[in-house]
Amino acid sequence: MQPVGIAEKSVELGLSPDTVRSGLRTGQIIGHQETFAGGFERLAEVDEEPIFIKMLKAELERLHVGISQLHQLPAHRPPPPALSRRRSWA
Repeated sequence: MQPVGIAEKSVELGLSPDTVRSGLRTGQIIGHQETFAGGFERLAEVDEEPIFIKMLKAELERLHVGISQLHQLPAHRPPPPALSRRRSWA
């Protein structure tokens, strides 16, 4: 896997750089930190899909299955019985 900088990874995922940094800190995005003379740089791996994106895709699939099941319900149900207009206390 080829490591890339936070800015490149944020463009690739369509997320803000702060979200990518947060994902790196929490382990949701795979990456590592490299030390240079002037400090360090966090690098994210390109080929690995973040865990939270996998979770969102799984949830989306679950919702699609639920919607499909709703579409299979009978289209027409008989109306509920009409309520009597007669007052019971009168």
